[in-house]
Amino acid sequence: MENKSVKILIIGHTGKMGGVETFIRNTTLFSDKEKVQFDFLIHGYKKCLFAEEFSIFYNNTNHIYFLPKYKLNPVKTIAALWKFYKEHHDYKYIHIETGAATELLYCFPYYLFYGMKLIIHSHNGGNSESKLMQKALIPLVNVIADKKLACSDAAAVFMFGKVSATEAKLIYNGIDADKFRYSEKKRKDCRESFNIEETALVVGHIGRFSKQKNHTYLIEIFEEINKRQSNAFLLLTGTGELEGDVKEIVKKYQLQSKVIFTGLHDDTSDFYSAMDVFVMPSLYEGLPIVAIEAQASGLPCVFSDKISEQVRLTEQTEMLALEEGVSIWADRILSLYATNIDRHKGVKTILNRGYDIHDTVRQLEQIYLS
Repeated sequence: MENKSVKILIIGHTGKMGGVETFIRNTTLFSDKEKVQFDFLIHGYKKCLFAEEFSIFYNNTNHIYFLPKYKLNPVKTIAALWKFYKEHHDYKYIHIETGAATELLYCFPYYLFYGMKLIIHSHNGGNSESKLMQKALIPLVNVIADKKLACSDAAAVFMFGKVSATEAKLIYNGIDADKFRYSEKKRKDCRESFNIEETALVVGHIGRFSKQKNHTYLIEIFEEINKRQSNAFLLLTGTGELEGDVKEIVKKYQLQSKVIFTGLHDDTSDFYSAMDVFVMPSLYEGLPIVAIEAQASGLPCVFSDKISEQVRLTEQTEMLALEEGVSIWADRILSLYATNIDRHKGVKTILNRGYDIHDTVRQLEQIYLS
């Protein structure tokens, strides 16, 4: 029987863990492959995150293609792109999932020669490192995008500009909420694995070690907490280019015994149960998936006001300006820690607010099939 599923090319997936990669994984593995099939164009990496899961999902057929990174070798990359699109041009849509408009380099103008359509999906609310380039590309983005999507209002403005942001359809970063449901057993097991007492305060953060995530400020906040609460730990999950620098800052404040670096984990769901407060002092974001996961686990959260206000889904989530200073951040974290919270309500709240992965997938499938 002929396979009549719609083919979609995803650009924006990489070989490193991040929110966009998690979103792509979730929407792929929860999709109906009888309706939609995804291919992945990876540039600048020799591996694809979640490749094994994708392979199993697609019965060991290849759906992953690799290209060199444009800025490292433009001529080689352009030649590879022409070759790729000459051999693979039966996609209904190219879906760019990104935090920067420069991802257009990997499909424009090639897709135009084969009648494919373009979805541009913004996952970031700001990026100081490419701000000028981003602004310069906004007119082109608005002209060539057949569909405009965004994870938040801030992400829509960043990618499409204030005037055209209202044309973007909001697609919530849905999660498999039950996976992040609070569990006493997970809490106990995870804490034991790191030799953390049940009575200790655990401040948690999950994110790539990069400038965006503002780990230096997070360490300074925790140093202030540690002065007031001796039995406190900071649990940091992730990896990245600034991990070594962050470890040096931890040494500077003599917090080596209090800050736990867990490394990179594909599945971080158990860590949330082990935490008491989740903290994100980011410099910019779209609408981070880890923030949704943390709230699904019923965690009280403190987020930077540089993150979209739309991230606040539960009553025990607070937004603070970075300019407030580490003392105020420590005050709010300790205040939330002292509050009696029923963490089992987290999943229901998240689902009621529309962050169910099944709803997200249905929305995307409607777009792909339209």
